[in-house]
Order: sequence, then structure tokens, then C-alpha cells
Amino acid sequence: MPPTSVPAIGAQRRPNGDLSWMGFASNPAYGTDPNRGWEIHGLNGSLKRVVKTVGSATDHHEMIQLANGNDLAISYKLRTGVNLTVLGMGTNQNVLDLVIQELRPNGTRRWSWNSADHVNTKEAVAAVRFTGPNTLSGDEVDLIHGNSVAEASNGDLIVSARGLNAIIRINRKTGKIAWKLGGNKPKNASTVDLVVKGDPFGGPRGQHDARLVPGGKLSLFDNQFGTTRPSRGLVYKLNVPAGTATLIYEHRNPRGEQSFGLGSMLYRSNGSAMIGWGARQPVIEELDANENRTFSFTWKSGGPQYRAEKYPLSAFNANQLRNNAGGSVQTP
Repeated sequence: MPPTSVPAIGAQRRPNGDLSWMGFASNPAYGTDPNRGWEIHGLNGSLKRVVKTVGSATDHHEMIQLANGNDLAISYKLRTGVNLTVLGMGTNQNVLDLVIQELRPNGTRRWSWNSADHVNTKEAVAAVRFTGPNTLSGDEVDLIHGNSVAEASNGDLIVSARGLNAIIRINRKTGKIAWKLGGNKPKNASTVDLVVKGDPFGGPRGQHDARLVPGGKLSLFDNQFGTTRPSRGLVYKLNVPAGTATLIYEHRNPRGEQSFGLGSMLYRSNGSAMIGWGARQPVIEELDANENRTFSFTWKSGGPQYRAEKYPLSAFNANQLRNNAGGSVQTP
């Protein structure tokens, strides 16, 4: 398989210095092409291997390398004959469930989780119907729309579920949802339903890029999709035993704009942050601890970006990057 020639998404540096990304060509909402996967490249441009989920098409929203060296990727799996009257979408419907898989370097599946086993249909408060030739069935409802997965220190998974307007924590040992922040009541009584406190918007809507932050905190990019409110970068302080998530940081889009999708939030221990505004310009802004802008980046073409990552200069060999970039830049 040659390096992708279609637009790339999710580019990131792996722990050994390689780069990974995935191309998407047919459906920007979720993965539908079983022939595509996450490409892992050396800095010289060589394609080392491709990571693909087992049994259903690989999705382009997330792929991370776990602490044990395996990879974790997601897929949207088709399920038929589902009653969606609780969502006002009729009976006998095709739906997409979120599947998360841990994959060994040889491509075999070590662990798998399916949202159909843990999430009620009525929790899908922001489900979206997709139709047309670039879908899996021609007419299907995306119930969960997982768009980010992060690994906690004990191996649990933090998942942003846009279709639920919620972030969930999955217990890797049991598969159960340990807690849920946002959206409707969870399916299982054992799941801690975190009460959002101090948030003037009442919680996230259509969010992206949920990550745990040291000190019992959770950062995320809140699109506020489906409202008239601006997108924002957020940090909540979690108190799971008390069942609360208290807003401790909020930076709204300074131009009052809302990004329909995409977006990212990187919050640092010193109180500074880097926010990716998705489909809005500038696409990236960095802020100091007092929320003063210290850096911004604007695409000249006006195009969007999915997620912004930042690495120290020492993470890359500058000469190797220049020699293999395949393009040119102008020195200001």
C-alpha cells in the first residue's frame, strides 16, 4: 500500500518518533472504506505498516499507541432492525455503533468494546442520520460518533461521544462505563452520572478531544453544536466519589464563533492552553495562564484542522524533516 494521496487526518508523533495518520476520501463523517487504515511512516517517508480494525471499516477519528505497545483504533459498526422511536426516527432502522479495538502489531485483535452493550438508544441525544452512496447501508443513524479516545494511567479509556453530548470512562477490565459527564442518564445504575457544576452552558454539546489532566481534571473542546453559543475550551475538576464535575477553566471563541465539528484543547499544568478552533480561523491559538494570546496560526486557504498537537523541538530531527518533507517553505 503506497503512502496516502488523499487528505490526511489525525497526524501525530508516535513514542518511537514515527508519524501516523489516516487518509479519508469518501465520507468525512466516519470510516466506510475497508481498504483504508492508519498509516505508520518513518520520518524518511517510508510506510512501515497499516493499522486496521478487525471485522468493520477503520474510522479516521482516533488511533493511539497504548502503554503496552499495542494500538487502539475505532470503527463504526452497522446494526440493523433497531427501534428508534424514542429518538423520533422510526422503527426497523440501521444504526452505527461505536467499536473500540486493541490491536497487536501483527494486526490481530486483543480486546474489543461495543457501545451497543453499554449504551441505551435514548442516550443518543445528538444522533445524526446519514444517507447516500458513501455510507455503509445507504441510510443509517450514527448513534455514538466517538471522536477521541485517551488512555488513563490504569488502562481505562476516556472517550468523547459526540452523539451522546458526553464523555465516558470505560473500565478496561470489565468493559463497564465507570462514569459519564454530560448527556442523558446512563444505562447502568453502577455508572456514576457526574453532575456538572459551575458551567453557564450546562455541559458540553458535540464536543471533541477529551483528555485527562493531572490533578483529577478533564480537558475538552466544546463545540456547542446545536446551540447558538460559541465554541470553547474547557477544563473540569472531577470528583467521582461525590459525583461532580466542576468547571474550572473556560475560554470561549473570542470572535463568538462556533465550529460545527472538529477542534481540540490542550491544557497544561501551568494554566496555559492551546486551542484548535476546527473550521474557524485562526485555526490554532495558544494562551498563557492569564488567557492572553501568545501564538496563532491561520490557514491561508481558510481550510479547517481536526486536532492540534504540540511537541518539543527535541522530538524531531530537523535536518531529517527538511530532507524528506517533499515540499518547500519560504524563510520570512
